[in-house]
Amino acid sequence: MVMKEVTLKLHPASIGKRNLKYRGVPYNMSNQRVHWSVKKAWNDAWLTEIGYCYLEHKAEFGKIPLKDPGITILFYTCNPMDRDNAYHSAKPLIDALTARHNGLGIIKDDNDKELKSLVVRCIKVHHRTEVHTEIILKFS
Repeated sequence: MVMKEVTLKLHPASIGKRNLKYRGVPYNMSNQRVHWSVKKAWNDAWLTEIGYCYLEHKAEFGKIPLKDPGITILFYTCNPMDRDNAYHSAKPLIDALTARHNGLGIIKDDNDKELKSLVVRCIKVHHRTEVHTEIILKFS
């Protein structure tokens, strides 16, 4: 069986109306004291960003939810995170891909039965203009 691969290069997400805040990499909110409305705003911003990227590559996906998906998330950042923080930062992106968490439904669920593999990596870049996030989806 031939595996297909689609790369979604995400633009920075933003929240706010008067005071815009931008992030090229999702913020690790697992150990932060953040109001629930701020956390939801960031999660919705990443959902919107992934939705736009999905629409750009919709023809490459075919039928969704994807069969036997594998996900690789690459954070290109000036300050690389350690492994556990990177996985926590990836949570809003994975939730945006799933159907279960009011996401886009690109993958059925993020449990071990439905998800073939999940890899999260941080890659150091030298300038903040290079900061971005990529999601690589491999499926059959």
